[in-house]
This record gives sequence, C-alpha cells and structure tokens, in this order.
Amino acid sequence: MGHWFVHGLMDGDPDPAGLALARLEMKSLPQSHRQWVEGQMDIYRRFAENNPAAAQASPLDLGLDLWRWGLFFEAHEALERAWQSAEGDRRLAFKALVQAVGSCIHARRGAFGPAASLAAKAADGLARYGHSLPEVAWLPRLARELENNGPIDIGNFAWSTSDDQPRPQST
Repeated sequence: MGHWFVHGLMDGDPDPAGLALARLEMKSLPQSHRQWVEGQMDIYRRFAENNPAAAQASPLDLGLDLWRWGLFFEAHEALERAWQSAEGDRRLAFKALVQAVGSCIHARRGAFGPAASLAAKAADGLARYGHSLPEVAWLPRLARELENNGPIDIGNFAWSTSDDQPRPQST
C-alpha cells in the first residue's frame, strides 16, 4: 500500500491515496486490518493535501517530508529511489538515510535490536558520506543522534535554534 502511495505521489497521480487503496482487496481483510487501512488512508490524504507539489519534489525531499510525517515505510520507498540512481559517495549517503528511516520501521514494530543495529550502521554511513548531500546540512547532527540514541523520528526531533534545521512540516 505504501509503495503504491509513494509511486502515485512521484508520478503525479491526482489521488495517490486512492491509487494505494485500489490495490487492496478490502473485503478480504479482517475488520481490524480494514480499520488500520482506513487510518492510513486518512494520513495519506492529509499528506497529499498538504504537499500538493510532491510530484515535483526530488526523491530526497519527498522522502524527508514523509519521514517528518512519521510515514517511515513510505519515506524508505522514496529515499530508496534516490539511492538506486545515485553514484559514489552520494549513493552511500543515501544508503545511510535509507538505513536511518529503516531503523524507525523496525522500532515501530517493536524490533528494537534490529532497529539499534540499523541506526548504528546509518550513523556510521552518515558520518562518513553525509558530506556528499550538502543540501541536507543537518546530517552530521542526525548521525550523532543516531549513534547516541538509536532510531530518530525527525518529525519529533528536538532541534535547538543553533542547529541547522530540517524544513518544517506543512500543516
């Protein structure tokens, strides 16, 4: 579902949430799953409404915006597209971002060991290669936070005024 939502956003689909929903067989899902899907659809619709230019955004910008919204799997999908098309140190920096958001996916599922392991790998990759993404000036801070604290939800990240800050989430 998240895969189709992200690709709908990137391809300029006028209703990316509807595209994601159309891929599901809702009737075959248990009621508890249908309720979860309906909740995700609400989040997807709000994201699409608050980010009307998502189709024009780079995979990096879209991935970071999705991460800020707590849409970790969806952020992973967008950042993975950037990783796959990049080369050299830039590719390794994107890989580290994919690992960082992946650590959030594991943490949300309660898999704290894998989350911590992936966060450590991401911290190392960002410390080594984050310089190759100069458009994201706060990566050194993210690397330190990942190393010290594990998975980071950048939407709830406590930025001080002296830090380079990510763009605020649209409301």
